[in-house]
Amino acid sequence: MRIVNPYVKYSYDRMLFEMQQLAIFDQAEIISIGKSRFGREILAFRLGNGKKKLMIVGTHHGREYISAAFIMRSVEDLVFDRVKPFVTREMLSEFSLYFIPMLNPDGAEIAIRGEDCSDFEKIASMKTSGGTDTSGDSGSEKDQYFVEAA
Repeated sequence: MRIVNPYVKYSYDRMLFEMQQLAIFDQAEIISIGKSRFGREILAFRLGNGKKKLMIVGTHHGREYISAAFIMRSVEDLVFDRVKPFVTREMLSEFSLYFIPMLNPDGAEIAIRGEDCSDFEKIASMKTSGGTDTSGDSGSEKDQYFVEAA
């Protein structure tokens, strides 16, 4: 049985639901690393608890929401141990894997829903030139989770 369906338009709500389904693994944790410009949580899914850290990020741009589905399918395969012999659960005691499937949830929602998106009018009226930061990144607490590799 599969939880993640990468063959549909991959919305923020679908990603959130599937993250919660996959958080059953004892070395898994869902972490909020900040909020988007329009208040959606930007979520990371951590697997493992080792000192070595690896971060994989998807959906940098709104129309790239397929990358979130790919990342979530990879998380599912890791959680259910479907990737032996390449990655084993024993390796997760050495590594902490941080998956951020949807860095830009606002953009993904606009790409999927278009004018039906609740934030469409706000986004359409925003200035995106002249140095305006539309990512919502204001130096949040996310830095505490990611450190330079040794």
